[in-house]
Amino acid sequence: DDDRMMFAKWLDIWLEEYSRPVVRPSTYDSYKYLIETHIKPGLGGFLLKELQAFHIQQFYNKKLVTKRKPRSLPKDKKKAEELIEKMPTLSPATIRHMHIVINQALKQALKEGRILRNPAEATSPPKLIKQEAAYLNVEEINSFLDKIKSDPWYVAFLTTIGTGVRVGELVALKWKNVNLDESYIDIKEAVYRVKTYAEKGKGPKTKEIVQAPKTDKGRRRIPLPGDVEAELRKLKVKQAKEK
Repeated sequence: DDDRMMFAKWLDIWLEEYSRPVVRPSTYDSYKYLIETHIKPGLGGFLLKELQAFHIQQFYNKKLVTKRKPRSLPKDKKKAEELIEKMPTLSPATIRHMHIVINQALKQALKEGRILRNPAEATSPPKLIKQEAAYLNVEEINSFLDKIKSDPWYVAFLTTIGTGVRVGELVALKWKNVNLDESYIDIKEAVYRVKTYAEKGKGPKTKEIVQAPKTDKGRRRIPLPGDVEAELRKLKVKQAKEK
């Protein structure tokens, strides 16, 4: 009954019937997390047809001053309170992701005639703030690599520092996508960890999957610096001997 449908119920319907079949598993996980952790507690109690732009705008404004939740809390109450106090507030990017979910869910409700207009379109989600990424300088990179020369994962660290590939892309890299003669690697897929949503005691909570990059930009060819190429050659020989 659309007259009595709560926004929380419609979010569940939209997520499972309209979103899950067409989005990547990692995207589904992020949508579900935002819905269960933030959107339902803040807006789920409204009737779908009575949800207004003002309610959604108030929700965004409140989230801008809401602190992030720690992954785990100390048992000591005082230490837990101190940790919570030190946590940063939610980023504008996180709130804009919430807006994407809310807007898409309401857009589908509008298409079906469940609501007369999409109130999310009349809101002003926070603007993105571009922040400079933290990075190591040349001296720090050389010092780090020098200290891990004997580590089994030295070549992995050297490759990601020398090429800028993401961890998931590095983990998914296969020798067939490494051209040592012409000194380049082709990034064609990446490893992601997603939730299994298995019932307690009936299997692992997460699993690893291999997916192609989201965009054409993600599929790219990266030149190999000389020192990276040299270490990869040594690794290939070593692996052949171990086999």
